[in-house]
Amino acid sequence: LSRAGELLRAAKIRTFPAGAKIIERGSRGETFYAITSGVCAVVQDGVEVKHYSAGDYFGETALVLDQPRTADVIARTDCKLLEIDRYGFLYLLRGTDVPARLVRLAKMRELRSWEVFEKNAVLSHLSSGQKTVLQSHMESRSLEPGQTLWTAGGPASGAVLLDEASVALEGADGSLAPFKTGAFVGEFDA
Repeated sequence: LSRAGELLRAAKIRTFPAGAKIIERGSRGETFYAITSGVCAVVQDGVEVKHYSAGDYFGETALVLDQPRTADVIARTDCKLLEIDRYGFLYLLRGTDVPARLVRLAKMRELRSWEVFEKNAVLSHLSSGQKTVLQSHMESRSLEPGQTLWTAGGPASGAVLLDEASVALEGADGSLAPFKTGAFVGEFDA
């Protein structure tokens, strides 16, 4: 409850009209935003790569990693945002595991995981917030051709979302085609 009070003291409400640039690519990360109403678009090289709506947040990566913004964020509708400056944001994170999770999230965003989600018939329908949570739990892993993910009857170490990969089930009766980019492969019993 004390953190909620600290959050309210650190935050202020900002409004942006449709079309306003909230974040400019290349600028220093000084502010974290949470959307209370409206829709914002993340734009990279003139292409909208994702949309955020009420309950979603953005701007955290540049604050935690102390790096320039990697994309523009544009208000697509009139927006009301909760804004927290760098120092307030980092102060609120003290003593939590959130900074480590945000670093993992930033790495997954760099590896185009959002684009891979869009190639999956189920994951593509997740909300922006759900995709962000999933990204924060993911880790990148490289595999060599012929490497085994897990063996039948053995424990599965986790599920795998394929990017630039092809995975086959050995011993399968041949009715399944190899899994390709965007496939989410895991052991249900695990």
